[in-house]
Amino acid sequence: MKRLRKFRTGLLFGVVCLTGQAMAWADANADVTLVAKGTCTNGSALMVLTNASGVSGVQVNIAQNMTMAGKSTPSKFKVMLAPGESRNLGCTTQDSPPATNVQFAWTSEGAQYQ
Repeated sequence: MKRLRKFRTGLLFGVVCLTGQAMAWADANADVTLVAKGTCTNGSALMVLTNASGVSGVQVNIAQNMTMAGKSTPSKFKVMLAPGESRNLGCTTQDSPPATNVQFAWTSEGAQYQ
């Protein structure tokens, strides 16, 4: 009887640990937002990345696509955010001489707690 109780307790503990870890991974993605907040001086949207967690830092994987003169250039990078931190990624349209009408798009491809 005691052996069966120990087995059940160990099994229950293992399930709780695995479920808790899966929930922690899912929550990191839920804590990260990438939204337009305000406008830039040229009138385009200002994109802001925010970590809503008040206790944990996150590492966010970002995909960036730059389009200039009809040619797209994709790239990827990582951003580390402290608890509650927000960071401006940039303006969706940039008019930098000599190029004009350079378009940027960003997508969050996942996040992990740090």
